[in-house]
Amino acid sequence: SWARAFVDVMGTVANRLAPLEHYQQRMPFHLHGQNLHYALAEAERLEMSTAVRALTQSLAVFAQNSRNFVAAARLYERLARMRAAHGNSGGEAAAYHQLGRVAEDQRDFAAAEQWYRKALAIQERVGDERGAAAVYHQLGSIAEEERDFAAAEQWYHKSLALAEKTGDEQGAAKTYHQLGMVAQNQRDLAAAERWYRQSLAIEEKLGNNEGAASSYHQLGIVASLQRDFAAAEQWYRQSLAISERLGIEYGAAFTHHQLGMVAQEQRDFVAAERWYRKS
Repeated sequence: SWARAFVDVMGTVANRLAPLEHYQQRMPFHLHGQNLHYALAEAERLEMSTAVRALTQSLAVFAQNSRNFVAAARLYERLARMRAAHGNSGGEAAAYHQLGRVAEDQRDFAAAEQWYRKALAIQERVGDERGAAAVYHQLGSIAEEERDFAAAEQWYHKSLALAEKTGDEQGAAKTYHQLGMVAQNQRDLAAAERWYRQSLAIEEKLGNNEGAASSYHQLGIVASLQRDFAAAEQWYRQSLAISERLGIEYGAAFTHHQLGMVAQEQRDFVAAERWYRKS
């Protein structure tokens, strides 16, 4: 009974940790990681299937966020099998989707596409339009990475149509942002700015500060490419303020670097050196 109570508690912790961002997960997993692994072993011994799935999911997400891709893939494949065995088509598709993300993070785009298409086949069969929108988005991401911008744009527009149809504002914001990236890569800066602003409007409305920081940063890049350095600096500083407040060190470093580029372009070498040293 003590073991069951322990598993129940850690299963609840796992459910709370799984959807968090990596910077929010780091400390809880540092404190409770061993307990979560022990709880998973106990849940399997006691045949507590709901807890097994919750703990596996949480540990898989943290492994993926920590870039431990071997562990993440093993856990997600196990999760997919468990969900398939219980007839949970949506959960099975979600696990395939995450396996696609893991392969994509490893830049194995062929494997990623195979996993995404497995997820998409289930989602289209059961009419899961939100899930399908997410997969279309990731297929766009693969095409973008391979610099097939025409294909990327097609996938993103398919994703956007479903996100807007289902009222998934966060999904729409994410796809607007990527359409901005596609336009930027093709040097269509007016279109890029328009897409980023559409993304930013939703991120600010939803209070997604991290997403807003990313859009501010990209708007700074567009302004820099247009050689509007005053506007670029304003956008970058807005992005930096959020990154520093949230403790997103990588984002802050990236924006410090871009502020150095702005100063360098304006021949202010003292300021440029200061920004680069911060980065």
